[in-house]
Amino acid sequence: MNKTVYNEKLKSFGKMILFTNNHEWSTTQIIKVYRGKAKIEDDFRRMKSPIMISIEPLFHWTDQKIRVHAFCCVLALMLLLLLKRKLQRAGVKLSLERMVEELSDVQLSVIKFYDVDKRLCLLNDLNEEQKAMFGILDLMQYKKLVSMKLR
Repeated sequence: MNKTVYNEKLKSFGKMILFTNNHEWSTTQIIKVYRGKAKIEDDFRRMKSPIMISIEPLFHWTDQKIRVHAFCCVLALMLLLLLKRKLQRAGVKLSLERMVEELSDVQLSVIKFYDVDKRLCLLNDLNEEQKAMFGILDLMQYKKLVSMKLR
């Protein structure tokens, strides 16, 4: 069986033929669209991943609820991709999975003292990537917001 696969690879000489009915497109556009297909396939893979945006398991039985669940999953994926795009434009080049992992590790703790009207907000130690994302996304405003709401 391996010989068959190997022989098929020899026959194609590493070339690929793309067929399209979009005759007005340039060769560059056709190749770009073909290569973009892999990105879309990656997004569908992410939607099946239990770590990222898990479209399954579905705990819904009606068509309407299933559609809403799928819509929410697609919306969540789009928001994550927009966040990744914003970070990349600011110079932070991380995969979507790594970005989510790093942001998930950021923790804010609020300590309220009962005997004194005092609250303390503590942010865990951030690595360089987390600091960069924290600054680009202006997340420090939420630490201040938490402090003010508790008073």
